[in-house]
Amino acid sequence: MNWLLALVTSAAFVEIFIRLGVLTRAQEVNRLSRRSIRTIGYKRASDHWKEKAVGAYAVRMMGASLLLGLGMVVAVLPFLVAGFATLNTTEPYLHFVSGLVGIVACTAFAIGYAMLRPSIFGSSETKAKASEGDYSGSSKMLHKLALNPAVAEMSFDLERKLHGRDAPDAARGRHVFVCGLARAGTTILMRELYATGEFGSLTYRDMPFVLAPNLWRGLWQKSAKKHASAARAHDDGLEHGFDSPEALEEVFWRIQAGGDYLEKDRLQPMDANEETVDALRAYIGVILKATGKPRYLSKNNNSILRLGSVAKAFPESRILVPYRDPRQHAFSLFKQHRHFQQMHQEDPFALQYMRWLAHHEFGADHRPFRFQPEEELPGNPESFDYWVTLWCQVYEHLLAHLPETARLVSYERLCGETELVWTALADDLILGNAPAPDNLRAAQVAETPELSDAVRVRAETCHQNLLNSPTNMGGPANLAATSA
Repeated sequence: MNWLLALVTSAAFVEIFIRLGVLTRAQEVNRLSRRSIRTIGYKRASDHWKEKAVGAYAVRMMGASLLLGLGMVVAVLPFLVAGFATLNTTEPYLHFVSGLVGIVACTAFAIGYAMLRPSIFGSSETKAKASEGDYSGSSKMLHKLALNPAVAEMSFDLERKLHGRDAPDAARGRHVFVCGLARAGTTILMRELYATGEFGSLTYRDMPFVLAPNLWRGLWQKSAKKHASAARAHDDGLEHGFDSPEALEEVFWRIQAGGDYLEKDRLQPMDANEETVDALRAYIGVILKATGKPRYLSKNNNSILRLGSVAKAFPESRILVPYRDPRQHAFSLFKQHRHFQQMHQEDPFALQYMRWLAHHEFGADHRPFRFQPEEELPGNPESFDYWVTLWCQVYEHLLAHLPETARLVSYERLCGETELVWTALADDLILGNAPAPDNLRAAQVAETPELSDAVRVRAETCHQNLLNSPTNMGGPANLAATSA
């Protein structure tokens, strides 16, 4: 009888826990507390603004804490009800559930129920879709498990213990970090650099245990299979396969420091503490061990939020920041936003996948970069002005805060003057005689919507400043002659 009660009460606990959003409340309390502490030490904000912000956070934390406590009380009610209902029986449930065997049993039942729950309650249409496409139902379940913060952090700890000691020292070396506003040409640039064979990088084969590349590759290689390349979700003509390098390292940042930069309506800049910097170096080290390469290559647009931390962690590295004509760039973002909005409505797993990778550039969970706490958000994402204004905010900030190891790359010049720009890049990145790509084609110039005069002038000014910047590869001040 007690075993049956353990199964029923564990399932009820999970249902209440999920439906009342208890975990979400706990994450909210943690996020608000860390945000409040960071606000106090924020040097670029006035004391008056800090006082108002901290007060607002305190009120929100109190409300979230009360809801969290209430949710926990309600979640354990099934155990209490079953316990008191069996007090006068020969096998009191409270005695069973408070013992080691009962605790282990309830924990196992709760985890098992949580994993089986989607297939139990999913609609027939959802179940049919689960067995189709790139991700089967079992694959989706594995992703949900592996990318859970607790499991991901545990996998990273195990990876460091087993492979960290004999991993190379990642602090030294001309690693390359490609980042910028999405649709800037970061993927194409990263793939051309990866094709030189000089770099190790994360690929789709590392999913979903992306924080344990050596452990996962050891398991994966035993059942490795070929996988034909397919068009990626962006519907932009680019294809990807299991061995395509991709921006997967953001899982590390979400697990290690998500509360420092992930807000409900924005992504904001952060400074990594020493513990996180040490963990990042260890992470890059185990990736290099897994790939057998001496240099790391990253493509991660969110890196623009922490350029100072990346430069500090890897002082010999290079940070490449591609950019495009603002109107064409913003129009591409605008189209992708609408494309992914529709996709996320039709496929909730695609939305969750982007959340796991903290990719909020567009779609149903779009969260813009916001570099100043008092800066206004650019308005309505359904307007073209919004995306051009966002472009201006991002690249104006980058122009003012690029570290010495950062380089700007005009995507139009990379495609139109490939030999010139690639020669400057190859010299600065120490790529030897790596030949320039011969298949780069600039995106077709699209007819864009009308733009307000103020936003247009702001964008044109910023774009001209980017082109004239002394850190622009292949630009007026060619860095090839001065690279370290």
